[in-house]
Amino acid sequence: DPVKRALKIKASGIHVHYRFATQKLISRAHKHNLLIYAWTVNSEKDLFSLIQKGVDGIITDKIDKFSKIFNKQ
Repeated sequence: DPVKRALKIKASGIHVHYRFATQKLISRAHKHNLLIYAWTVNSEKDLFSLIQKGVDGIITDKIDKFSKIFNKQ
């Protein structure tokens, strides 16, 4: 359980593969004041899905592509 492990070592956040960044995990992490970052997010579909779920950040190989998306907003 990544939340339990993070709390045990007094971490400020967790990094998980984007497929494991479920709404339940994100909510649990936030309940315990943990940041949650998803890796490696390379599709726009996954990016927007994770944003909607409430991740605090993403790790990607497509920074040029994604920075253009965020600069439009």
